Amino acid sequence: GPGELQVRIPPDPALIRIVRLATSGLASMAEFDLDGIEDLKIAVDEVCSSLIEVSDGAPIELRLGRVQPSGVWIEGRTQVAAGADVDSDRVALGDRILEVIVDRHEFSVADGNASFRVLRLGEVDRATG
Repeated sequence: GPGELQVRIPPDPALIRIVRLATSGLASMAEFDLDGIEDLKIAVDEVCSSLIEVSDGAPIELRLGRVQPSGVWIEGRTQVAAGADVDSDRVALGDRILEVIVDRHEFSVADGNASFRVLRLGEVDRATG
């Protein structure tokens, strides 16, 4: 949609910081406070790390966008290596982290694709929701 950001990176953990920068820029535009921006950076880290871990070498494709009045969503996907073992302990840990810092998240692996979706509402929405 309009104002949506698309980022595509090779599955290299060193490049996650670029996505973090883009995310914090978007969060500031959505008028997130510093804690909210920090939370989103941790969330995008989790999304990218999880996808890089299962990627077959294909790029990580990310879309970031805003929810009115003050939310931000992040969606990521990649192709999964055949027989890639999803580390369930790591997924569980990631789950617990995300449960605390975002309002909604889901990670799924199906048909050779892994996808991740995260939604974090800004203070305005959190106060009313």
